[in-house]
Amino acid sequence: MENVEVQEIEVKEPVLKNQKGFTLVELLAVIVIIGIIAAIAIPSIGAVISKSERNSVRSSAHMIIDAARTMVTTDANNTALSDKTLTLKELFDNGYLSAIPRDPMDRSNTFSPTASVVNVVQNGTDPEAGITYTYTIYLAKSGGTDRFGTSAAPVAEGDIETGTITK
Repeated sequence: MENVEVQEIEVKEPVLKNQKGFTLVELLAVIVIIGIIAAIAIPSIGAVISKSERNSVRSSAHMIIDAARTMVTTDANNTALSDKTLTLKELFDNGYLSAIPRDPMDRSNTFSPTASVVNVVQNGTDPEAGITYTYTIYLAKSGGTDRFGTSAAPVAEGDIETGTITK
């Protein structure tokens, strides 16, 4: 038998240079950070949306009272307007509102055109002393339930910023 010389061949692992990418730990760390940010931000966004809806209801109330005030001022000689309840439908039909305002808390519907009202009360009867009017407002959801104030206790013009809004 012949002596066979066995020669060992050394196999080297290929060396990867300039490896690019992230490790699993780094990716998990980023996901955890994003989760923490989302847990903080999402409730804050909900609060901002809720506050903007309430402010929009209050802005609608101011706009509707301004429309009623314009109607009273325009029809000042009409004594039928003293101590009167005006519906949104009346204000719209007479051209004092360009549209029935949308309910910002129920974007698919407007405020109830017939249940939402502005109460106008005349203060004084002597034109020489000056006649003033007091305005209160009640806004109802499209189904007729309370949205701003109640039908029994509408919100006075001066209390619009603090009036109770029903979600």
